[in-house]
Amino acid sequence: MTESFELENLKNLLQKLPGDIQIDEILNRRRTVYVIDFFKKLDLRELHIKELGYEIGLFKQLNRLDLRTNDLKSLPLGTTKLINLKRLDLRWNPIKSLPKEIAKLQRLRRLDLRECLFTSFPKEILPISNLRQLLLNNNYLSIESFPEDIDRLDRLELLSLRNMGLSTIPLSVTKLVNLIELDLGNNHISKIPDEIENLQGLVTFNLQKNQLIELPDALGNLINLNRIDFRSNQLTSLPESLWQLKNMSRLDFIANHLTSISEGVGELKLLTELSFSDNKLKDLPDSLKNLKLLRILTLEENEITEISPSITSIDNLKELNYNNNQLTDVPDHIKNLRNLEFLFLSKNQLKDIPPAVCDLPILREIWVSNNQISDLPSDIDKLTKLEGLALDNNNFRDLPKSLLDLPNLKMINVKNNPLSDQSMPIISDLKAKGVRVYE
Repeated sequence: MTESFELENLKNLLQKLPGDIQIDEILNRRRTVYVIDFFKKLDLRELHIKELGYEIGLFKQLNRLDLRTNDLKSLPLGTTKLINLKRLDLRWNPIKSLPKEIAKLQRLRRLDLRECLFTSFPKEILPISNLRQLLLNNNYLSIESFPEDIDRLDRLELLSLRNMGLSTIPLSVTKLVNLIELDLGNNHISKIPDEIENLQGLVTFNLQKNQLIELPDALGNLINLNRIDFRSNQLTSLPESLWQLKNMSRLDFIANHLTSISEGVGELKLLTELSFSDNKLKDLPDSLKNLKLLRILTLEENEITEISPSITSIDNLKELNYNNNQLTDVPDHIKNLRNLEFLFLSKNQLKDIPPAVCDLPILREIWVSNNQISDLPSDIDKLTKLEGLALDNNNFRDLPKSLLDLPNLKMINVKNNPLSDQSMPIISDLKAKGVRVYE
């Protein structure tokens, strides 16, 4: 089939769309209709389409069809003739159900049904044996509607069920043994069933913003897990089995009710990001020093009183966040973090910044807002990579002239400090150098 013939079919299709649509103008608008590679990809988003004619079924070589953000109440039957279709995007349409003919799309690999009006699981898709990704976010499906034979989708690798009002994890989901990513964020789930251990291939598990109060020991059997996001739940402790997950690289427990972390965390030697912000931690396990690959450690909004040597032993750390804790000083051993680029110490009880901070050779940003600091180290000009310096809401009177010798400084915030008249020329000179000064 020639490209000119396909173009004529497309024009015939578009002529039947509602409203005052200029066909040639739409064909030339990459944002709205994007056709490439002899009509393998067709983008018809945001056109207020209520229905599509049979012509859509003539594009036999289409493998991607984007119909998002229209006014479709049902799947146009012509699309079920697109036997080479691999990706179908129907999100943000008022669709409540799918026709049984959708099962003809046997090459379909990704189906996006987010923000539609489904109230039950679309069982019509179960015969699509090649489906790899299914996104159903923001549809309020009943638990009972999840089919027992959902494992007919035995090649499914990604299942996204965010913000669907789920109170439990449907047990049938634990039959999808080839899942790699399971997203159940923003629901009302309070418990993870032990059957979760059936998902041995799971790599990413998202249960953020639920109502979890505990985690099962069975979680530790998911040996391929690489990333966990359980932020914004009600966890007060973590099972020891969690530290068996040796492939873990990202662990997020922000905004829970944890009071301590087990020494077992040091067993996760592949961790690169660790987040325990907004909990009730007062100290940290010594075993954190074993996490030699850790690059980001986020501990803000806890009750920690010191930066321990175990933290400053993490050689590869690039970002350290202790905002909103109860630190009274910064230890000299902070200088051991030779790879640190971002240091966040705002909202503590600090009275000074030690000279040791100036021994961090690639430090790019320092945030010490809302403390009780009155002086900067005189040799701050050693921080030749420094780009940002947040000093607002402190007790600074005199700013050192060495600030003018920072070659890469782009921003400094000195708001709400009792700055002396002697500091004004330095601020003027910083502005003259192109530094953004907030005062």
